[in-house]
Formats: sequence, C-alpha cells, structure tokens
Amino acid sequence: MSKTEKTKKRREKFKPLPWLIALGVIAVLSLGIVLSYYISNYRPVLRFTYNGENGSYYDKKNDITYVSAPGCYSFVLKSGEEYAVSDRLSLYYMGYKDGEQVHMSDPTAWLTTSIEDGGIIYYNPEKVNLPETKNFIWHEIYLCNTGGVLFATQKLDASVTNRLLKAYFEAPDEENLFDSGVMYDMEFLKEVRVTSYVYPQLHMIMRLYTDGKGNYYLASIYDRRLIKTEAEVFLPFFEDAD
Repeated sequence: MSKTEKTKKRREKFKPLPWLIALGVIAVLSLGIVLSYYISNYRPVLRFTYNGENGSYYDKKNDITYVSAPGCYSFVLKSGEEYAVSDRLSLYYMGYKDGEQVHMSDPTAWLTTSIEDGGIIYYNPEKVNLPETKNFIWHEIYLCNTGGVLFATQKLDASVTNRLLKAYFEAPDEENLFDSGVMYDMEFLKEVRVTSYVYPQLHMIMRLYTDGKGNYYLASIYDRRLIKTEAEVFLPFFEDAD
C-alpha cells in the first residue's frame, strides 16, 4: 500500500462524526445569539468629571452638567445598572414602577447615586425644574422606619393623606414652629415619604416628630416648616408601641 493510500485511510478513520459537527454548529449559533443580545443591549458607561467648586458632575460626551438636588428628594426606584462613573462615585438610572411595569427616567435629565453614597439625586437643570412641596401634587404617603428603610413602610389611606395635607398646608405662618427650637426637644419618630402624580420617580422626604404628650408634628427641612397635626392621624400607627 502506497503512502498516499495510507494517509487517505487514516483521514477516513478519524473523520468527524455527524453529531460532533451538529454540536459545533449549535455552539456557533448560540454564541451568535448571545453576542447579538449583548450588542443590542449594551450601554456604555460614561465617564463624568467632578467639579469641586460647586459639587456638580460634567458629561463631556453630551455636554451636560448635573447638579445635586436638595436632600428632601429621593428616588423611588434605582436601577442596578450604572450610567456613569467618576473618580468619586457611580451614577445610576432612576425611575418608578407602574404595577409590574418599570419605567426608567431620561438619564440626560435624572440620575442618582446608591444608598451607600447617600442616595443623592443629580439632575440636569436645563431639563428639570424641581417642584416645591406645595407643587408636588401629593399622591400617597408612607411612614418609614428611622433612616427611611423603604421595605418596612406603612401606607396611609387616602382620607388620612387628605387630612394631613390640610393640616400642613392650611396652617397659618404663626403656627410654624420650625425656628422656635422646640424640634430639638422632640422625639424623631419616622421618616415620611410622599409620592407624586406629576413626579412619579421622586419621593418628597419629610419627618414626623412627637413632643411626648400625644402631639405629632410634621416637618420639612426644605420648607423650614414644623406644623402640629391631628393626633388621630398618627395614633393608629403608634398606639401599640408601648
């Protein structure tokens, strides 16, 4: 047998089996699908520059400057996906849920840090006008544990919310105790988070205090208002505390 014939027989002997070829084809197709999905869903993480003079962040690619919102605002929902990073922190997409549907806000308008970095909202002032408390169009009110642990909230029903709104917004200025110093002698009970019809991605943060005599007070650092509210509004939430 010639050398050529021996080589031919050896090649025929080690000819790949059909099922190995099929596995190879499936692997290639699967890799193509994965790469296609990754490419179509890939979002590059931008690099922001921090401005130490005013605490803002600059997005050079889109020519956007983000400034921090007052601490009375917090995000309703934060994505686990980074939008941008700097040498100081990461900024994330933020949004809200409508039933089971998740809506992410325009990242060129709204971004947020993580809770570990203070949960600070950064916004583009060319696109966003932050609402004042009176223009927030309150929707629902939640009482949170101290520190705003949102998974341990108590939702106030609509009638309680309406009474609270009336007590807070209709109280005359002379009943505002914020600058009187009495707040420092009170017990801080819970953080109050308010949702909005108009700004569904935001929480307005307020604080609930008691003077230890059965009276409850709602405070807004943003408004510099401390207003006495009806005890009956909050008693159901604390009457079993003792």
